[in-house]
Amino acid sequence: MSTSTTISSPATTQQPLTAYEAVTDHRRIHSMLLSNGPHKGTGIRRDDGLQFLERIREYYRKRAASPDDGRFEMPFTLWIAKFMFMLGPLGELLRHVRFALDQDAVASYGPRDPDMSPVWHDPLRPGEPDWDSDDDFEANDALVQDGRIGADVYTYSMDDERVLYETYDKIGLYGVYPLQDFLSRIYRTFRSIIKHGEPKFQRILITTMPFELNDMIVGYLGKKDRQSLGLTSSFFRDLCAATTQEGAKFVQRHDHSVVRTGIQAGLPESQSVYHSMLASVASLVESIDRFLANSGYLGNLRYASFVNQWIDLFPGFIREPTASLLDMSVYRPLSEALALLLVSSNLRSLDLRGFGLTYEILDGIASSSTLRKLHIDRCFPVIAHKEGMVYVHMRKRVIPHQGTVMVERTRLHASFVSLATLSIGFGPEYDVAQRNWNIVSLCPSLEDLYCYSSHLDRAYEYPSPMLWPSVNLARLKRVNLEGCSSAFSMFIAGCRKGAERTDTKGGWERLKLRTYLPISNEDFGPLMDYIALYQPDLRVLILEGLRVLPAHTITVIAKACPSLDCLAVSRRARDNSLVNDVCLWDERIEAYASAVSNFASLRHLTVNMLWFPHPMISPATSPLPSPLPTDPDHEYSTIDLDAAYALHSQPTYNVTIDPDLLEDVPTWYDSVLRPPPIRIIDHRRWDPINMAYEFQHATPTLRSFAIRGETTHVRTVIESDDYGRDSGAFIIVEDPQNDLFHNSWNPPYGSTWSHE
Repeated sequence: MSTSTTISSPATTQQPLTAYEAVTDHRRIHSMLLSNGPHKGTGIRRDDGLQFLERIREYYRKRAASPDDGRFEMPFTLWIAKFMFMLGPLGELLRHVRFALDQDAVASYGPRDPDMSPVWHDPLRPGEPDWDSDDDFEANDALVQDGRIGADVYTYSMDDERVLYETYDKIGLYGVYPLQDFLSRIYRTFRSIIKHGEPKFQRILITTMPFELNDMIVGYLGKKDRQSLGLTSSFFRDLCAATTQEGAKFVQRHDHSVVRTGIQAGLPESQSVYHSMLASVASLVESIDRFLANSGYLGNLRYASFVNQWIDLFPGFIREPTASLLDMSVYRPLSEALALLLVSSNLRSLDLRGFGLTYEILDGIASSSTLRKLHIDRCFPVIAHKEGMVYVHMRKRVIPHQGTVMVERTRLHASFVSLATLSIGFGPEYDVAQRNWNIVSLCPSLEDLYCYSSHLDRAYEYPSPMLWPSVNLARLKRVNLEGCSSAFSMFIAGCRKGAERTDTKGGWERLKLRTYLPISNEDFGPLMDYIALYQPDLRVLILEGLRVLPAHTITVIAKACPSLDCLAVSRRARDNSLVNDVCLWDERIEAYASAVSNFASLRHLTVNMLWFPHPMISPATSPLPSPLPTDPDHEYSTIDLDAAYALHSQPTYNVTIDPDLLEDVPTWYDSVLRPPPIRIIDHRRWDPINMAYEFQHATPTLRSFAIRGETTHVRTVIESDDYGRDSGAFIIVEDPQNDLFHNSWNPPYGSTWSHE
């Protein structure tokens, strides 16, 4: 047990000390107590009420830089005032404190001469003369934890514990702070002020730096960093305005209270809905007009989004209870305002949801030379003639005249030459599919097409024969069709017509087809024949929804796509299945590995097949990999397949099986009454690394193997050395669902390839 000697504080018998004497006289008992703080086990907290003391020390050590002096000198002044307020009750607190010297702890420090310099002046690190034991530095914290400094040399007692808590209340501290740590942090702040003299604010302001340098800094940072930087300085706020103001979203809102008020006033429901729609259109037009009046925002606008909330309540092309999206008596002011915004700005991307694409809007899109990306979701366009539909009655402009709707016999010869990316969401509106496909015919420079079903409970239609001469899908570079029909005859015929019309090979680099219903063999064969004949440069192929996927199918794909780098195929479990969740292999994995070896340069493979087939399948046709020797005494283990198949919802690399299921077949097993269970090695055969090994052994160019279902995501990466050679390391990706590289060529459902 350690011995202690009680020492009375000199503060109770001598004259009050000056601040300098209090913190520099190492013979004072409280100064000796606090000489090497923070103390072990305390003083390393950074999120408490005393954190402002650390901020004060940062300013005196020149570690707190400020872009604008005025914004940071004010908090510093408030912190100093709070610090001085804290010193008021400190004298009363010290009069009630008694300190005791721990002799064992003193012995560990060694003898100290009373005439020695204070500990906080000792260069404890000879090679670093600027080192400061009072510094808030990670190295000091490490020394505290190691016990090299800050040991409890002194203990304390108080005459009245209430004085401590009264002190905390007076200075506004609400928490538990050990007295030794509390005093240590105060005196460390004192010593830092004395050592460094005065606070050092940053006097070289950003406004005094060359503009080119600031512009280079802003240009180097990413979008989110520039937005954060714009919040720190008024100068940078103007410099980053091009980023912080580059996006705008306009919403035509639906207010149930307005409809309900009209009904309560005695209006029929249809009229109340109609008046509410007029009010929402007027509100949106007013918002667009206010935006157009601000030249600063308008000049920085690059991405605009327009959303019509009414489209979620009523389809866009019905007569009751709402008007058509092309009813100019309702939507003409909105069409004119939107067209004016398109003409007045330098948009790069335009997103429209639930609007009628009138001639005014199409004129605005055609006149924009900077628009590169157009996204239309559940929109209802007019028929614009540019080698597209030629129905006479569909080529007329609709204009209001004396309260009635009349037609103008002039047609639009539109050409969206600047558009490179087009996204179309097909909704349940009547006659909307062919009208949206006609937009494709207006884009001669289109490279990327993404189509999907938006609130549609069936597959959307392919371009009709009337559009085949103009909607040339074969010339595109990237085609992504989600929710399309599995009957590819119309799709292939249209692509053939376009390819034959231009007399050139197709331009497909990436193709993704995710059908609404499973793809049959009768539809799969013609698709591969077309790709082999017209699309020889296809690099990425994603087929989601094959009804059956034997190994021969992989061989057919390999022959049709000799230049393929990335392949993703998925099989549907049933004829009426709408999802691509993990399902059974149709054959042995060795057969699939042999089929994949037909690819000359395949680097990435993704499937959704994982589990072995029905229990009645014999071991000879089991799709599991060839056995790897694990136990020389037991060549095989047995497993109850009914129980194992119930594990299909588990992640592949976390599958666990009851050890009882891995026992050998009992000697009393009657094979006549029940067929024996399928023999497999063990559940480790389901490991994705083993599967990846099977494929990579047959195809040395393979760099990754993934299993992707609706809820199951597993990906194995095969590492290579600096020379591109296989290093033999198979690594499981920790977060395969958000794997950026995998999603870059195989985008998840509801997204497409990004090119920004």
